Amino acid sequence: MKLVALTGPPLVGKSTLFSLLTSKAPSPENVLRYPLKPDRAPFELPDPRLSLLCREMKPGKCTPARLEVMDLPGAGAEVESKLRNALAEELRRADLICLVVGLYGGDASAEGTISRLLE
Repeated sequence: MKLVALTGPPLVGKSTLFSLLTSKAPSPENVLRYPLKPDRAPFELPDPRLSLLCREMKPGKCTPARLEVMDLPGAGAEVESKLRNALAEELRRADLICLVVGLYGGDASAEGTISRLLE
């Protein structure tokens, strides 16, 4: 199963996206502090073509694609280096990194968000 890491700055909706995709609420202890073990949950990728293909090809088993989604905490400038290294290690394990950015007005921009994450 492929691993998708949700990352981005604090308070942009990573845990909300995690909940929507997996139907699992994030762990309460991970919401208000930086966890060393991020939340993970499986997610079945919906594909309307799958039932059609299974009906036409008649395979012995019809299995949808499954991903594992990982909810990483927001990595702001105040994160200590020990935790920053742990987050970097989790990102290295991921097959896909999904950068969640807040686009809710003000001076928030994807470019500014990315530059803050790279600091």
